[in-house]
Amino acid sequence: MERYQIIIRKKQIIYYTVAVVFFAFIAYALSLNSPNTSINYPHTFRIERGETLSAISQRLRDEQLITSRSFFNIQALVRGQSNSLKSGVYIFKTAPSTTQIISRFAEASYGIETVQVTFPEGSTREEIAKIASGSLPSFDVNAFLLETREGYLFPDTYRFFETASAQDVRMELEEVFVEKIESIDRDIALSGRTKEEIVTMASIIEKEANTPESRRIVSDILWRRIDIGMLLQVDATFVYSIGKGTFDLTVDDLETDAPYNTYVRLGLPPTPISNPGFDAIEASLRPNETNYLYFLTGADGVMYYAETFEGHKENRRKYLN
Repeated sequence: MERYQIIIRKKQIIYYTVAVVFFAFIAYALSLNSPNTSINYPHTFRIERGETLSAISQRLRDEQLITSRSFFNIQALVRGQSNSLKSGVYIFKTAPSTTQIISRFAEASYGIETVQVTFPEGSTREEIAKIASGSLPSFDVNAFLLETREGYLFPDTYRFFETASAQDVRMELEEVFVEKIESIDRDIALSGRTKEEIVTMASIIEKEANTPESRRIVSDILWRRIDIGMLLQVDATFVYSIGKGTFDLTVDDLETDAPYNTYVRLGLPPTPISNPGFDAIEASLRPNETNYLYFLTGADGVMYYAETFEGHKENRRKYLN
């Protein structure tokens, strides 16, 4: 009997010990998962594209959002979310638990309001930067201008997170541009023109014409001029280079030998002069064949064309006075 009582007591001790260890482990795990309320909220945390689980957990620990890197990594692995943490900027308005952080990262639950921003077709980089800086508090104009090229930012209406940086905006506009161009890459290759030539011409067309039909006619006129060795003589390049429009130009402006002066230099300017929309790009690629060599926009806003310089002078007399 005594022997059985000893065995029972040993079993009780073992069960008790296991229970204590189990509950101690649960308490420890809960403590590791507990929100850290000792730092200030709201707190912003950014996951970079391609950042590893280890790097993310290290920065979370450094910023005191979690108490244990190991617990974070194990939880992400157990949940099958270690490779599902989405890049971007997250805002934690109140203290989150470790598992809540993992869930937010996996679901791309940024906790951030979005802002709608519209960049008109034909906007320059400077104009895009000005619009973005007026809507996005974290947008750095100088960083954006340093990292972008004129002509290769697609103008459209976008939704950005309110915390979007200059890099976020740049990458989005460049990625959409690439997507649009890829749809006509084959046609560009068959056109005999380079992508850079098509985009540069489109940037001029965007500034010189304002309807689908007029864009395609102006495209034909300007390409025809290039092909026969005739000066483009467009005023839009002056607006881009010196800030002067048609009615502000002087004889000296027209005669100055400068890279963007298409009155004295043959061919296209060295870079695009705006960021064209898709219709202008298509117009550059697919002009409407005509016999015109001249065009102007009348005082009534309508475009008029001529085959000869005499006809062009007559249009100027009729529609610009």
